[in-house]
Amino acid sequence: MGNKNISLAPVVGLVKQKICFRECAKLIKIAEETGCRISITAGSRKGSTDSLLSLVQLELTPGRTVVLSASEASAARAYRDCLRVLDGEAA
Repeated sequence: MGNKNISLAPVVGLVKQKICFRECAKLIKIAEETGCRISITAGSRKGSTDSLLSLVQLELTPGRTVVLSASEASAARAYRDCLRVLDGEAA
């Protein structure tokens, strides 16, 4: 009981705003707050919240489909908050 390494299925999301440095920083903050390592895959490119530059280099623009992956007890919250950032809402 109390296993923190819970792995949830990846979540598919749609980018609704251009994701620049500010939004990438928000994604990293979500990872820090939830204790999750979050990976984002867009096409053949993959970035993670370990590196701001890896997220920026994904070149996420409106209409792009992404796959979010996270594993920790609070991954569901991390997914929810990340999808809000991708939607253009405040996280």
